[in-house]
Amino acid sequence: MKSLKLRTKIILFTTLLVIAVVSGSFLVINRIVRNHVRSRLVHDLERSQHALEQIQRDRLRDMVAYSIIASENSTLKAAIETYQTESNSGSPVLEQLRRTVENEAVKLFSILRADLLVVTSNTGEVLAIQGIPSPPAFQGLSLSDQPSIVNCLSNQPVSFEQAASIWRFRGKTYRMVSVPILLQDIVVGTLSSGYEISLSLVRTIKSNTDSDVVFVAESQVIASTLSDAQNEALLKHLGEISGRNRQSGSTGVTSSTSLGGREGPGASGTYSGAELPPKDIAQPDAEPLQSEMELCGEMFLALQIATGNSSGGSFIIFNSIDRAMQTIMSGIKLTLILIGVFSVLLATLLGLALSESITRPLMNFVNFMDGITRTGELQQKVQHDRPNFEVDVLARSFESMARSLAESQAETARYHEELRRKEFNEEKLRRLATRSRLDALISQINPHFLFNALNTVGVLIDENPDEARRLTVKLANIFRQTLQASEREVVSLQEELRFIQDYLEIEKARFGERLQVEESVDVSNAAIPCFTLQPLIENAVKHGAAPKIGTTTIRIVVRQVNGHLSIQVADDGMGMTQESLKHMLERGYGLKNLIDRLNIHYAAGFTWNVESEFEKGTTVSLELPYQPSVQMT
Repeated sequence: MKSLKLRTKIILFTTLLVIAVVSGSFLVINRIVRNHVRSRLVHDLERSQHALEQIQRDRLRDMVAYSIIASENSTLKAAIETYQTESNSGSPVLEQLRRTVENEAVKLFSILRADLLVVTSNTGEVLAIQGIPSPPAFQGLSLSDQPSIVNCLSNQPVSFEQAASIWRFRGKTYRMVSVPILLQDIVVGTLSSGYEISLSLVRTIKSNTDSDVVFVAESQVIASTLSDAQNEALLKHLGEISGRNRQSGSTGVTSSTSLGGREGPGASGTYSGAELPPKDIAQPDAEPLQSEMELCGEMFLALQIATGNSSGGSFIIFNSIDRAMQTIMSGIKLTLILIGVFSVLLATLLGLALSESITRPLMNFVNFMDGITRTGELQQKVQHDRPNFEVDVLARSFESMARSLAESQAETARYHEELRRKEFNEEKLRRLATRSRLDALISQINPHFLFNALNTVGVLIDENPDEARRLTVKLANIFRQTLQASEREVVSLQEELRFIQDYLEIEKARFGERLQVEESVDVSNAAIPCFTLQPLIENAVKHGAAPKIGTTTIRIVVRQVNGHLSIQVADDGMGMTQESLKHMLERGYGLKNLIDRLNIHYAAGFTWNVESEFEKGTTVSLELPYQPSVQMT
């Protein structure tokens, strides 16, 4: 795959960054607006709930008031009382009395503002029904077990409005109230009236609240302001909820009662097609249930107001979240698009400026370092087309490091010459040889680490110029610390840890989130040979993190145990096979170099151990004699 030019990478990076920022801003704004819209819709649902409840209370209150007035009809009272007196004797006037009741019911129905009117005796037997076209015969039919009727016939009835219940007649649904018909404080019958829960009712509610309203009963949509497809989706959703409730042990009553299936004493006929709810339907209204619901791809905030039992039906109020969001977000989207276009243009110009002011000098410096690596001529100097602070700092540090390396090599040569000249002094020759070996090992570490670090910066220059700018000064600090540390055999533990932290900063920039570091240092004052931790960390990065796909964590643990300094560097990277573990000192010179230097410094006074398992990680442990650090003045 052909690599992209640096300028193209910068422009692509800044463009993607702007797009990510704008997209992230849109998501954040969308979430904030959605929360705001949801809060507002919850408020609207509560307002719609109050409006719905107020409409029902007003209708029921009117029904109760008109029904109480209608129940004072003297002719109706007399006809019902006489009918009940003669009903057991089989008198031929019963049919005439029933017609009288029906005639009075017709008159009352024409006066009352009701959609359905039912008159019963004090036993619950139906004597007249008005509001149903061409009702069939219903002689002997009893409603004595219906809640509103039972309430009227009880000795201590509750509020007639509270006892209101849902009745089903020929596929229509009514909200019914019942009042007693009294004759000298004796209940001789009941008069029930109600209004139909219809499309006109829910449309009236919607016009007053701007909320969609649906009434659902017995797995059917009775009245709805939603579309047919949304009604079907709603029934499917409610069916799934009902199924889950049954699986979890819910025992709600779901059956309906047909008037044709109930016969009172002495029943002689049926009323086919008429239905009534179960007995407990007149319980007080259940607590409204609020939830989010998706119907045909549109998200709604729904509030379900049950009438006391799932079989009795319930009103569900809907407010569309998507419609409210679309109204608010349309303007915000346009604004964000304009901001994004302007930001992309600005990012393109910024990328061009960065490539000219930073990346070109850095690339020149990288080419210079590559030439040093190939030729080994450490006396060369960097030539700049124009001044650049970051590159100048890095160049001065590099030149200082190169001079130090040259001096170190010259010093090593002088040591060997001195040893050859003083062969007669065996003890002094041994000391000089030891010193020469130590300096030679240190001189190997400096260029090795230097070129690895510079290559890392070179990669970052292509991938992330802004990060390269920050790491340039960090790398200069590393070179300076390397120069200072290489002039001493022993450094403080804190200096070594600071050096490692700077080194890992560069490695983290290369690996990103793939490289994590954890430190646990319980020792504040200790001295160790310089570059003790660096080769261990470098091996963990090179052999543990680099070949692994995913995140690698490097753990550095330093403790003081029984007069010894315990150092442990562990990683959960690729690890080594047992065969590779046996030949690990032959794979490179980093760990072997460290062990040789520790042997020179401590003789036999230290121990080391390596544990590794393939694809699980490697742990290197050192136990050195504890030496307190000396404060430098």
